[in-house]
Parts: sequence; structure tokens; C-alpha cells
Amino acid sequence: MQVFDNPAAVYALLEDTNQNLYAGLAFTDHTGRVFRSFDGGQTWEPSAPLGESQAVRTLLEGPEGRLYAGVDVGPGTFTSYVYTSADEGGTWQDGGFLYMADAMYDLLLTPEGKIYAASGDTYGVIFRAAPSGTGGYRVYLPLVLRSF
Repeated sequence: MQVFDNPAAVYALLEDTNQNLYAGLAFTDHTGRVFRSFDGGQTWEPSAPLGESQAVRTLLEGPEGRLYAGVDVGPGTFTSYVYTSADEGGTWQDGGFLYMADAMYDLLLTPEGKIYAASGDTYGVIFRAAPSGTGGYRVYLPLVLRSF
């Protein structure tokens, strides 16, 4: 069995429609990465760090097999990001930022193909992704903003 070097936590697991496995991790060097396995978890390949992320908190397979990774940048930034991959996690692109979201908690795909993101530590915020016109999605204004 393979062991990840210096992980702080495994936050997310995903099995896609092709039965590939993905794990979202945070590392002790404060980077967030996605690992992928094409052989049922026997071996794992790491991605490069996803931007300035400190943790990959949630993973989702969206329309047409596109992967989404919700990441935290760190305390006090009030910004989280969604990264997307169209090649089974080989490369990741910035899919949009979630302003006023200092923690990412979940991504949801509805039967109609809409994608929602749940986030917040300071504020509870729900975001909805909108088609960007380039085949991907961009996260835009929050639907719910509430201070506790």
C-alpha cells in the first residue's frame, strides 16, 4: 500500500463514472493537492498544488466528466476557489473564486446540471456556478449571505 508523504489531512474522496479514485488532501507544507488512482487505489499520482490552496476540501464530478475541486486558501483571506479539470485530474484550471468564503465545505450537482458551493466560517454562503461560455463554469455572486 502506498502512503502519502507528509499529509496533514484527507478531506475529500471521489469515485468518478470511470471508477477512477480521487483524494483531496492538505499537506504539512500548507499546500492542497488532488491525488488520483486508475487502479483501485493501489497507486496514486499527485497533482501540482492547486494555486495557493492550503486544502482540497471537496471533490465533484460534473457534467461531461469535468472534475471540480473546492479549496481553502487559508484563514483571514475570505476567499476560496474552485478548480476544474477536463482530463481526469491531469491538469487543473482556476474555475472561479468565492468571495467572502474563508472555508469551502461542499459542492453539489443538481439533476438539472447546476452546481452549488457551500462555504464559510465567518459567513455562511451558498454560491451557484454559471456557464462561462468556454465549456466550463464560473462561480459568481452568493445566493445566501448570513452572519451568525
